[in-house]
Amino acid sequence: MKFTFARKTRGRRVGSKCRRKTKSNCKRGACTLQVKVGSFTKKSVTGTNKATFRGRFGRKFLAPGSYRAAATGSAGGVRTKTRTVTFTVVR
Repeated sequence: MKFTFARKTRGRRVGSKCRRKTKSNCKRGACTLQVKVGSFTKKSVTGTNKATFRGRFGRKFLAPGSYRAAATGSAGGVRTKTRTVTFTVVR
């Protein structure tokens, strides 16, 4: 299983995409930008699996804010439907 973590930040609408705020697009409409902060892979078996996450990648802890975690399983080249969950780091 692969777990990917993204932080929710403010972005700017450029065309049909959400981009990070720059000097040239600061007057455009606001949107929610998902910035990837890290991922990890865990071996899994058929059936229900559990994975623990301590809130850090290497020695660096997640900063306070709103995050989205996505989990995708795969077996024999076939991927499962991606499951997402939103959580908030307080401190």
